[in-house]
Amino acid sequence: MTTTLTQGGLGGLSEHDPEFQWTFAGNNFAKALTTIEDKQDNPHVLEVLGNMDIPYKEAGLIFYDGGECNAERGLRDTQTLEPYKSTTHPYAEYPAAETKPWSQSIGTNEDTYTLCDQAFKEIETKENRAADRRILDNCVVLYMPLHQEDMDNPRYYAFKSTTPLRTSIDLDPLLSVNQGHKTQRHYHSPLDRHETLAQLEANNDPWMAKELAISKAIRGFSDAVRMPRNNISLKADYDKVKGLVVHCPLTLSKELEDKYSQKLADNGLILETRKTPIQSFDDIRSTIYQSKAIFIPNIPDAQDNNFWTNNIFLPASTIVEKQLSNPSASGMPVIFHSDTPERTDFENICDHLKNATMVPQDMQHLFYSSDDINEASEHIKQQILEQYTYGNYTEFDHTPLPDTERDAVVFLESATSASPVDNNNAYELAVNCGLNGFDNMSGFGMSGPMGAVVWAGLQLRREGFDVNVMGVQDPNAMKTEGAPFEAMSHLMGEDYGVVAPDIFLRIWQLLEIEKLQNNPSMEKIAVAQGCGIGGLQEMAAVMALKELNIAGADRVHLIIENAPRDLPTGTISPHDALLDLMEKRGDLDDNNGVYATTCPKETLEVIGKISQREMTYFPVERPQEEYTIFPFERSKNPLLPWLMGEAGHSTPKTTIRDTYNKTMGENNIQHDYDPN
Repeated sequence: MTTTLTQGGLGGLSEHDPEFQWTFAGNNFAKALTTIEDKQDNPHVLEVLGNMDIPYKEAGLIFYDGGECNAERGLRDTQTLEPYKSTTHPYAEYPAAETKPWSQSIGTNEDTYTLCDQAFKEIETKENRAADRRILDNCVVLYMPLHQEDMDNPRYYAFKSTTPLRTSIDLDPLLSVNQGHKTQRHYHSPLDRHETLAQLEANNDPWMAKELAISKAIRGFSDAVRMPRNNISLKADYDKVKGLVVHCPLTLSKELEDKYSQKLADNGLILETRKTPIQSFDDIRSTIYQSKAIFIPNIPDAQDNNFWTNNIFLPASTIVEKQLSNPSASGMPVIFHSDTPERTDFENICDHLKNATMVPQDMQHLFYSSDDINEASEHIKQQILEQYTYGNYTEFDHTPLPDTERDAVVFLESATSASPVDNNNAYELAVNCGLNGFDNMSGFGMSGPMGAVVWAGLQLRREGFDVNVMGVQDPNAMKTEGAPFEAMSHLMGEDYGVVAPDIFLRIWQLLEIEKLQNNPSMEKIAVAQGCGIGGLQEMAAVMALKELNIAGADRVHLIIENAPRDLPTGTISPHDALLDLMEKRGDLDDNNGVYATTCPKETLEVIGKISQREMTYFPVERPQEEYTIFPFERSKNPLLPWLMGEAGHSTPKTTIRDTYNKTMGENNIQHDYDPN
């Protein structure tokens, strides 16, 4: 069977195994080397290749990056794009060199290209010439075989400018035997060329020359962004890392503090540890925002009184801030060190989330696992030297959400999961909570399960059900996740969706801690479904608030819905590692306000038990008419015009109202709560 991966699938997940997810590389050639070296002689990789019946010497990885930077000079300086200058890489002449930070601050890709078109027209009008509109070119596709005879001189193929996203890849094991090159499994056809890579290589075609391909890529990039010639100063680099303070957020025994201080001092680094335990979110915030590098040693059970705060919430918060490119944490080295081969609890949870495909990023680019402090020290210094400083993003004031008559269930969801299990469950539970008398509150993202929750609430509003939909977004997440402000304002009015000053105040607002403190009879229910590192941070925040004895936190109920999903590697549930740790510590307990379920129906039953309400389950299904994980992008979801009340557009085949009427009629149910 031949599978063709086009622009819709090339940047997504592999159809085979999490080990073979496509990795982003582009011009960062070192990233490709790191990944290949990591997967060479990896027992799991060899096992998967064996299961797929693919010989090791015929396997390779494709590194793909949509670096649209090879375009018009000066675009960044147009009046049209001037407001977005601070969101781009300091060396970038053209904003799309750092695509996500600036395009997501604008909105959808459609909006981005519309704005770019205005900028192009501005240049053409002012300079009376045709602008170079190669923004849509995909700059780099790089293929590297797993088998390399010499990693100092690796075999690879890199394409620039001549190969837009329309490039196709045929995966056919038979071709490698009957027609193709014996070490070539993935076949790229360059635009306007008919030969495969293997055929071009066999013919010694100049287009395939390693030096030509990669140098063209680098030259094109440098020319497009006017990469400045850096003044190399070894002394300046030395001074930048000399005496660098590395912060340990834990309180260590004197013996351990002396031990690690000496080892880091031998490498020219200074260790700074906490003198008193973390007592609040403010302590976490200041630790992350004021640190240059973070060092977390593995000390099992030594931090038992502050376990969730120190060992899970703090590192998760740090990684999330790095993921979202918070200027206060972007590029900050984070080290998890163990004197034994045993990994920390946080690393074990992250490993499981990665295996469950809840985390798309390569973990080694988010934190560094160390069993050798000398190597860890070199990593810290290298990361500091390679740091870039990004401009601050828009600042937001603290804005309270409106008071409503009903309790709101908080949905802790991933904004990136493409799993149908996560997107369907998020939609199903959000609708059921709304139909049973709860308001809908979430992280207010536009995509993934988080977007499905918002969509569910707004669809209830669109169909005439009396449900409030609210959300609190993180200011840095706005760059990558956006927020459905247009739809919220249209259906809800203003002020139901807000952006918090920072991620910690966002969690505080989502859990309504102030209201809990002012109302001793109030209970708060939070449900975590499909979650990655961001959801892990939110779940750990609940546990941290409880163990820090924050007033009101004892009345926060956390339900962790651990829905299994089938992957090529087998059936896996994403929160097994977290729940195992909770059970081991005795924290998974109804009396502690922490519950585990496996599906929305079970979760609804637990919500009814906590709130002492009789709940009715409605078997709703997420709209499937070309519905994507981007429900609020018009170009990707034909149902958005219907949601916005526009006439003459696609409508759902089955509405929530249809399912509600059918269920109520079949069961002859009379609700105390009237959702109409």
